Amino acid sequence: ITWLVETKRSTMVEHFTFTLNHHIRRQDLCTQTIHAFAHFVYGHSNKTCILADIQGTPAHVNGRDLLVLFDPMTHTPNGSVFDSGIGDFGMKGIQTFLRDHTCGEVCRALGLN
Repeated sequence: ITWLVETKRSTMVEHFTFTLNHHIRRQDLCTQTIHAFAHFVYGHSNKTCILADIQGTPAHVNGRDLLVLFDPMTHTPNGSVFDSGIGDFGMKGIQTFLRDHTCGEVCRALGLN
């Protein structure tokens, strides 16, 4: 048996995207950066992987206040549990990202299109 243990996280969870919803809800730098990261993953994977259900909790780590992202899902062209796990909606998931994502300042600063 192997156990993975982490310190207790805050119960306050902030959702940045959902399984099939990638609309940006706020325009702050943190939110824009997370959405730009999802856009980067799509491009860097040769348009074969979408991060979905991005959520995080505030944490204090090494004297710094941070946001710990956890429990992401992915969508891949095949939509196979064996490719990326339970909740992979395949092309439907990818198409929802393409429909919902709007590039913000961070996407533009990183040259994402």
